[in-house]
Amino acid sequence: MNSKLTFLITWLFVMALALNANATVRHHCPPENLSVTTGEAPGTVELQWNYPVGADCALINKFEVMVRTCINNQNTTVEYLVDNAYMPLEMAPGMSCVWKVRSISFYGLSTERHSIWARGPDIGQEAGKLDWDEEDVFDEAQIFPNPVFDNTMYVHVNSLNRASLHLNIVSLTGQIVYTEMLSLERGSNYGDIDLSQLRAGVYFVNVSDGDKTRTVKIVKL
Repeated sequence: MNSKLTFLITWLFVMALALNANATVRHHCPPENLSVTTGEAPGTVELQWNYPVGADCALINKFEVMVRTCINNQNTTVEYLVDNAYMPLEMAPGMSCVWKVRSISFYGLSTERHSIWARGPDIGQEAGKLDWDEEDVFDEAQIFPNPVFDNTMYVHVNSLNRASLHLNIVSLTGQIVYTEMLSLERGSNYGDIDLSQLRAGVYFVNVSDGDKTRTVKIVKL
């Protein structure tokens, strides 16, 4: 097989993966019936939701919960990953919060899928002053192909705003073997990373906006 034909086959394969990633990275299985109840422990509430119903939702194995709280005019945002359709939350006196949750399928793999966010009921008198407009720079990041078979790794990031992301690749021993700053436009962004200088093996790719980090384990052949 000549080099031009090999390149064409590889290019078609990568483009097929990219199109599939763009089409399926977000599934249509957001959590349903979000509610807040009094927690079992004193000073707590329990955030609750239902598993979505549908054939496409059968592979959900995690929920991502974002909670933004306000107490004494100080705002804090914390991200949680939970296995069940509920989460206890400790409430300090005078604290208000807003929260949202989305479902995740294939958590931790390159084929990880997220639903859209579902927002739960506000908690506390000051909750109306809180919002998410400045919280999320990027909504999702995907690395492909995995395994990386041709020294080129492709990155797809769906960004909510124009922003910069820091990408680094870490070996199993914790050594940072590659780093790059990614400049994003609002919407879908694609880039390619040359891994020819890395040995075959297992690595972790971290994509971070400074507050939130996505980590994907990859194998380089």
